[in-house]
Amino acid sequence: MAELAALAPAYRTSADAVMLWNGEWLAGTPGSIASPATPSLRRVVEQVVTEASPECRAAPTNGPQFIAIPEQGRTTTLVIGSGAWRWSDLLAISPACLETPSDACLSPLPPSTTP
Repeated sequence: MAELAALAPAYRTSADAVMLWNGEWLAGTPGSIASPATPSLRRVVEQVVTEASPECRAAPTNGPQFIAIPEQGRTTTLVIGSGAWRWSDLLAISPACLETPSDACLSPLPPSTTP
């Protein structure tokens, strides 16, 4: 939550929307259209997708999905995807990561083993 709250205004739309994934995890610089999929934010999203049922991960999805995250004094909307895609696509390694691995190229976390 602290990382999300700390995102610079340049990464947010006027409606406090933050794009994280659009066919690949986005990493940008302030003032660009792309916003940073910080390692912590990416891990949380990947963890949720990993823990979802196989049917959910494989179901075709059209258009962006909007996830409202209430914060103190505002609500940030995470935006994930556009066009036709599946939640499992978020766990795939992009070609850019194969060429030049970085913090933005994290591998998915294994499913939680918490009892």
